[in-house]
Amino acid sequence: MVEIVTLVAATAVGVVAAPVLAKVGLGALGFKASGVAVGTIAAAWQASIGNVAAGSLFAGLQAAGAVGLGAAAKVVGGAVGVYVAYRQDGGE
Repeated sequence: MVEIVTLVAATAVGVVAAPVLAKVGLGALGFKASGVAVGTIAAAWQASIGNVAAGSLFAGLQAAGAVGLGAAAKVVGGAVGVYVAYRQDGGE
Protein backbone atom coordinates (compact mmCIF):
# COMPACT_ATOMS: atom_id res chain seq x y z
CA MET A 1 0.00 0.00 0.00
CA VAL A 2 1.31 3.43 -0.92
CA GLU A 3 1.97 5.58 2.13
CA ILE A 4 0.21 8.93 2.31
CA VAL A 5 3.56 10.74 2.60
CA THR A 6 4.65 9.21 -0.70
CA LEU A 7 1.40 10.25 -2.38
CA VAL A 8 1.67 13.81 -1.06
CA ALA A 9 5.30 14.07 -2.17
CA ALA A 10 4.51 12.64 -5.62
CA THR A 11 1.60 15.06 -6.01
CA ALA A 12 3.78 18.01 -5.03
CA VAL A 13 6.49 17.03 -7.49
CA GLY A 14 3.93 16.66 -10.27
CA VAL A 15 2.26 19.97 -9.45
CA VAL A 16 5.59 21.78 -9.64
CA ALA A 17 7.20 19.85 -12.48
CA ALA A 18 4.34 19.71 -15.02
CA PRO A 19 4.07 23.47 -15.70
CA VAL A 20 7.86 23.82 -15.81
CA LEU A 21 8.26 20.93 -18.24
CA ALA A 22 5.41 22.21 -20.39
CA LYS A 23 6.96 25.69 -20.52
CA VAL A 24 10.36 24.24 -21.46
CA GLY A 25 8.80 22.01 -24.13
CA LEU A 26 6.78 24.84 -25.66
CA GLY A 27 9.87 27.05 -25.60
CA ALA A 28 11.87 24.38 -27.41
CA LEU A 29 9.24 24.33 -30.16
CA GLY A 30 9.49 28.12 -30.44
CA PHE A 31 6.53 29.34 -28.39
CA LYS A 32 8.24 32.00 -26.25
CA ALA A 33 7.01 34.72 -23.90
CA SER A 34 8.11 37.28 -26.49
CA GLY A 35 6.24 35.54 -29.32
CA VAL A 36 7.15 32.92 -31.89
CA ALA A 37 10.92 32.50 -32.15
CA VAL A 38 12.51 32.84 -35.59
CA GLY A 39 13.73 29.62 -37.22
CA THR A 40 11.75 27.24 -35.03
CA ILE A 41 9.04 24.67 -35.62
CA ALA A 42 6.48 27.19 -34.38
CA ALA A 43 7.73 29.77 -36.91
CA ALA A 44 7.47 27.28 -39.77
CA TRP A 45 3.96 26.33 -38.66
CA GLN A 46 2.89 29.96 -38.42
CA ALA A 47 4.33 30.68 -41.88
CA SER A 48 2.32 27.78 -43.31
CA ILE A 49 -1.01 28.98 -41.89
CA GLY A 50 -0.70 32.74 -42.33
CA ASN A 51 -3.07 34.67 -40.08
CA VAL A 52 -3.63 32.80 -36.83
CA ALA A 53 -7.27 32.43 -35.86
CA ALA A 54 -8.21 33.27 -32.28
CA GLY A 55 -8.98 30.14 -30.33
CA SER A 56 -6.99 27.87 -32.65
CA LEU A 57 -4.52 25.26 -31.44
CA PHE A 58 -1.63 27.47 -32.54
CA ALA A 59 -3.04 30.46 -30.62
CA GLY A 60 -3.50 28.31 -27.53
CA LEU A 61 0.05 27.00 -27.66
CA GLN A 62 1.40 30.51 -28.10
CA ALA A 63 -0.62 31.74 -25.13
CA ALA A 64 0.63 28.84 -23.03
CA GLY A 65 4.21 29.54 -24.12
CA ALA A 66 3.80 33.19 -23.18
CA VAL A 67 2.11 32.86 -19.79
CA GLY A 68 2.23 29.16 -18.85
CA LEU A 69 -0.48 26.56 -18.50
CA GLY A 70 -1.75 27.39 -15.04
CA ALA A 71 -4.07 25.24 -12.96
CA ALA A 72 -4.80 22.60 -15.60
CA ALA A 73 -1.16 21.58 -15.86
CA LYS A 74 -0.87 21.44 -12.08
CA VAL A 75 -3.89 19.15 -11.76
CA VAL A 76 -2.62 16.83 -14.49
CA GLY A 77 0.89 16.88 -13.04
CA GLY A 78 -0.41 16.01 -9.58
CA ALA A 79 -2.49 13.16 -10.96
CA VAL A 80 0.49 11.79 -12.89
CA GLY A 81 2.64 12.02 -9.77
CA VAL A 82 0.13 9.98 -7.77
CA TYR A 83 -0.23 7.42 -10.56
CA VAL A 84 3.54 6.96 -10.82
CA ALA A 85 3.87 6.52 -7.06
CA TYR A 86 1.01 4.01 -7.08
CA ARG A 87 2.54 2.00 -9.94
CA GLN A 88 6.02 2.05 -8.35
CA ASP A 89 4.50 0.48 -5.24
CA GLY A 90 3.06 -2.37 -7.25
CA GLY A 91 -0.39 -0.85 -7.69
CA GLU A 92 -1.72 -2.16 -4.40
